Amino acid sequence: MSGLPKGFDPVIHVPSRLQLVAILAGVSEAEFATLREMAAISDSVLSKHLSALAEAGYVKVMKGAVNGRQRTWAKLTHRGRRAFNAHIAALNVLACLAGANVAGE
Repeated sequence: MSGLPKGFDPVIHVPSRLQLVAILAGVSEAEFATLREMAAISDSVLSKHLSALAEAGYVKVMKGAVNGRQRTWAKLTHRGRRAFNAHIAALNVLACLAGANVAGE
């Protein structure tokens, strides 16, 4: 096999982005502060990664006021969910190949 397996997504593969997409895959949406705490990253890093995911069409970012305070939420799009599932499948292929190579040593 040459190259990366089908479905491997370099946009999602960045560790913080992979973690964010995995979190969002388990919920309908998440507030910015919740994502920041769960991923243990700064506001600026989270904002940068959400922007990259939104630019790829994987995440939708929504803003609105709650009790007079501006809030930001993110949710995984259908395209993002398909890309995440394909990426996880590609990682599983790589893991199986690594296991076969280790077993063959």
